[in-house]
Amino acid sequence: MDQTLILSSQTGHLAFVVFNRPEKRNSLNFQMLEMLPGILQELTKNPDLRVIIFRGSGEAAFCAGGDITEFKQHAQGRQNAEKWHEVLVGAIESVYNLEIPTVAMVHGPAAGAGCEIALACDIRLVAPDARFGITGSRLGFPIPFRNAVRLVSLVGPANAKKMLYTGEFIPAEEAHRMGLATAVVNKEDLEKRTLELAAEIAANAPLAQGAIKRTIDRIVQDPSLSSVKDPSRWFVEAFLSRDLQEGVNAFLEKRKPVFKGE
Repeated sequence: MDQTLILSSQTGHLAFVVFNRPEKRNSLNFQMLEMLPGILQELTKNPDLRVIIFRGSGEAAFCAGGDITEFKQHAQGRQNAEKWHEVLVGAIESVYNLEIPTVAMVHGPAAGAGCEIALACDIRLVAPDARFGITGSRLGFPIPFRNAVRLVSLVGPANAKKMLYTGEFIPAEEAHRMGLATAVVNKEDLEKRTLELAAEIAANAPLAQGAIKRTIDRIVQDPSLSSVKDPSRWFVEAFLSRDLQEGVNAFLEKRKPVFKGE
């Protein structure tokens, strides 16, 4: 496998995952989709990691989606189509299932699978030239079920249907109004603001952050909370942690806390 197609790096508590096919607007070929879960699994072995930032290489795009030049070969027979679906959904679920906060830093188009990866992140900071689109209906296929759940949870069923029926691209400001984008940031400030936000998140208690993420994701998946057997567990585990003692002591001593995830 070409290990340069997706680059990963970590500094302190923050890591970058970079889709690195700028000559193809960072579109995701089959190999990249297969690689992504393993890259994330390797990154998260480091207990110091607290935030992952996803971005595209170069200035042209976050990610232009799946590599359309490969679609015909994967459409040759049910087995190939099912394999493509398995690898595509597995790659995006590997982003969504991360237990630490994630930020998509979006400039240019986030299309198809690229849009779905951005949706799988917790927060999307976007430049004014960002555009979100899921264009499968223009090519002949629908959005995978789990990815549709996340889209509907952000923009509602009517907006999701319009977006998917038409395959239209949503510009940054409209995406912000719809809930697709968390904030729109001047392009020259996008990386700086993303790093500032990631550092702000990373400075807080990681056990609490993980519990917050699991709680909100569970609400999206099951609004009735009928599948939640022990609603106090994550709260109590964090409340009994050393980090809580550190947070309280730091507050009383008027200093910044130093959380260790313990």
